Amino acid sequence: MYRPINVFWVFVTAFSIILIPASALLFETWLNLGILAFDYQNDELSTELERAQAHIEQLRANTAKLERMERIDAEALELGLVKREHEQLVIVNGWPPEAAWQLGRGFDIADGRTPDTPQDQHLGFEEQH
Repeated sequence: MYRPINVFWVFVTAFSIILIPASALLFETWLNLGILAFDYQNDELSTELERAQAHIEQLRANTAKLERMERIDAEALELGLVKREHEQLVIVNGWPPEAAWQLGRGFDIADGRTPDTPQDQHLGFEEQH
């Protein structure tokens, strides 16, 4: 005797028996693909990091070479620079805060004041000989 309700329950039972292992296999495949993608990204970033570290070391070596005093002295002589004399040294002391601003003139630098003007002689400019 044919009963349609029995077919439905057989189909649901068979589908659940197939669906559970298939979903487990699908999840495992998805997980393995994620791990592989992560490993590829990790290898790529490790290679890029090694390249960057090698470049940084090369730049440090180049900086050390350029900062050597012998090289700087040689370049200065080629450019015609000479060592400064003691009379060339001018020490500028900082202005006190109350002298840095005047209501009528504004900031000293913006106004272009120099230590040569008589009203600024008391502001801390000294010439060392």
